[in-house]
Amino acid sequence: MHNANPAVGNATSVAMIQAYSEWRPTRWRLTTSTGKNYGLFNTHERASRFADGVLMGLEESDYVSIKPIRSTGYDTWLGDSIGLGDTPACISLIDQFGQHYETTVANVLHRASDVDARGLGRIVSALRLMADVGELHADDLAAWRKHEAEYPIRTGGETL
Repeated sequence: MHNANPAVGNATSVAMIQAYSEWRPTRWRLTTSTGKNYGLFNTHERASRFADGVLMGLEESDYVSIKPIRSTGYDTWLGDSIGLGDTPACISLIDQFGQHYETTVANVLHRASDVDARGLGRIVSALRLMADVGELHADDLAAWRKHEAEYPIRTGGETL
């Protein structure tokens, strides 16, 4: 029987497509004419509501800008040490406000939708390669095995 609600019937396939295509939702960046960055919002409605409050504190000639940002996460990958040593890998990211921080493989895989597509692709590729050659720390390998199925390899329409 065909499910009348495609969102329910295709939940698994949508997750697989998202993982494979590295799809990221649109976010909206809120800035002012004075150069202040208020960060990213996950809906235009939230950005707009916040902008209303920001406008109350600005001069009459100043304005607020809401710009859609596609194919981005809240955090941008800067580098990592996946497979490079006897300790768990350290992944360096920069958040939407320009703050640098370091985190673990497990944390990044748990919060994958918050990481930029290019960075997540790099992290997944490195984890896959280093796991195959046996160069991952046990903690990183355990985290990768837990999330590995979320990142299938597809060639010619088939999943390997």
